[in-house]
Parts: sequence; C-alpha cells; structure tokens
Amino acid sequence: MLKMKRIKGVLLLVTLAWLGQSQAAEWATSLPNGAMLPMIEAPDAQGLQQTNDTLMGENGLLLQFNRSSDW
Repeated sequence: MLKMKRIKGVLLLVTLAWLGQSQAAEWATSLPNGAMLPMIEAPDAQGLQQTNDTLMGENGLLLQFNRSSDW
C-alpha cells in the first residue's frame, strides 16, 4: 500500500512538472505510441529521488498522461 502511494506521488509530481513546462508539449508530440520512455527523475512525496529504474517493478512500469479537458 505504501509503495502504491509512493508511485502515485511520484507520478503526480512528474505530471505536474511536465505540465508546468512550456516545452513539455513539444517533445510529447514526437513520441509515437509504444516509444521508449524518456528518462524521468523527480523527488517523491518523501523527497527521495525516483527514476524510471526505481519505479519499475518485475512487470515493468506503466505511465499514463492525460490531457486536461480544460484546454
């Protein structure tokens, strides 16, 4: 349960950082479905740095980015 909260916190931070950057939408348009994930590094809710590798479990890592309906 704690691990899931940690993952959700990191994903929230990554998403907020991604949305807060004006260049963020520019790189996303060039990523086709199934493309390799760019390296992500962000602090989690406890301040520990998390990366793709630290978040990935034995079955991989699923990240989902949703565009806001308020655009």
